[in-house]
Amino acid sequence: MLIKIGEETIEIDRHQDIVSKINELLLTRVDSSKLMISHLNFDGEHVYDNFEQNINQKALVVEEIEIVLQEKMRIADEIVESIHYYTVNALPELERFGEELVRGEADVNAKEVFDILDALNWLNSLSSIELLDDETPSNWNEIMITVNKIEPIIGEINESIEQNDITLLGDLIQYEVLPIFEELKEATIQLPKS
Repeated sequence: MLIKIGEETIEIDRHQDIVSKINELLLTRVDSSKLMISHLNFDGEHVYDNFEQNINQKALVVEEIEIVLQEKMRIADEIVESIHYYTVNALPELERFGEELVRGEADVNAKEVFDILDALNWLNSLSSIELLDDETPSNWNEIMITVNKIEPIIGEINESIEQNDITLLGDLIQYEVLPIFEELKEATIQLPKS
C-alpha cells in the first residue's frame, strides 16, 4: 500500500499497524507547528473526519492513502466558512421543522431529527480542534464559546427521542438549537481573510 504525504510517497506493508506508521511518518516528515491534516484520500475518496477509524476499515482494501495537509490558519478559515454556509442554509429548515413539531405535524423519528443531530455532532466535534490564537480568525473564540453550548443539547434531544416527546423536541429546536445557529451565523459573517 502507498502512503502519500505532500510530494513524498512511501510504500508500506498493509498488514502492519497502519495508524502507528502514519503517525510515525507525520512526526518525522511534517512541521506540525504550521500544518495539520485537512483530510485523507482513500484511492481518491475524500474523508474529513474519523481518520483512525477510516484507516482501520479501509487499509486492507485501498491501494493508496493520501494525507492532505494544510496550513492551520487555512483550515480554521475553511471551518468558519463551512459553519456559516451550513447555518445560513439550515436555519429556514430548522424553523419550519420546529414549528411542525410544536403543531404535532411531525414526530421524533423524522429524518430531520437525525439530520439535526448529525449537524450538532459535527459542530460539537469542532471544539476538539486545538489551534493557537495566531492560527485562527479573530472571532474563533466567540465561535467556540457558542459551539461549546451544543453538547448538553444533544443529550436533551436524545432524551426527547427516547421519551417520544414531540413538544420537548420542538421546544429544544425552537429555543435552544435555533438561537445557537443564529449566533453561529452572526459570528461567522464578515471574517477578515488571512
